[in-house]
Amino acid sequence: MSFFYDVGDYFDDLFSGLRHDNNERLREERVEEEVVRVQDEAENEVEVKPKVVSVNLQAKTNALNSHCDKFELVNRKKATSVIRRGGPMSFDIKFNKDADLKSGLKVTLFFSFGPRPSVTKGTQAILLVTGKKTFDKNEDEWDVRFSTQDGETATIEVQIPHHVPVGVWKLAIEVSPHGNEKVRDIFRLEDQIFILFNPWSKDDEVYMEDEEKRNEYVLNDIGKVWVGSYPTARGRHWVFGQYDDAVLPACVYLLEKANLKPDERGDAVKISRAISKMVK
Repeated sequence: MSFFYDVGDYFDDLFSGLRHDNNERLREERVEEEVVRVQDEAENEVEVKPKVVSVNLQAKTNALNSHCDKFELVNRKKATSVIRRGGPMSFDIKFNKDADLKSGLKVTLFFSFGPRPSVTKGTQAILLVTGKKTFDKNEDEWDVRFSTQDGETATIEVQIPHHVPVGVWKLAIEVSPHGNEKVRDIFRLEDQIFILFNPWSKDDEVYMEDEEKRNEYVLNDIGKVWVGSYPTARGRHWVFGQYDDAVLPACVYLLEKANLKPDERGDAVKISRAISKMVK
């Protein structure tokens, strides 16, 4: 089930969104606006249709837990969510009524990747939020658990498998009263969610066991590149700049231009070859 655009419009929308978001972040003049969509009660006091009012992706908290807190996209006034696969992410959902997920509201999350997301191809996850407090599925599967409730706001945690495609994911939330699924509302989050490889996860193919090497080859944004040939090879100081706010959107753009299928973008080898081919 997809709530997104056809292929023809998907790429234009994706690139347009990346450019727009980047310009907004550079100016840092945009104040986060809360989208309020509350249905007025009828004069006869008919029950209000449940809706999602807003979503807080907790971008900075999730980034810190995912070793992504140095990315400039995360530290802008309008923070972008940058996380790593193979771990959990948490976010807050604010409804227009009491967030009773056990018996009052039926909430379904749709995480989608690419122009034609598909559960069978691993580019979409459909998660029904219940009152369970723990993850009970294998770590290589999507899972969701209810964390806390504060009035109209519910905090949700999602387990992201270690093999999902990397790049921009989108989130949509469907909510309806329990027992009356015909009365439903769909909230499409405009914010982009960047999911990256995870060298800290033992199940990820890019896992690095040595912490010193992770610090050097993953986290360090300055170092040396070797130039020349034997016997005159020498090291040259280099700024890698992987945390610059234009880098992740540029990587997504390269992968789109490389014509790498969405369901192949969880494979580190294929991505490395695709990007190498593009930059040569």
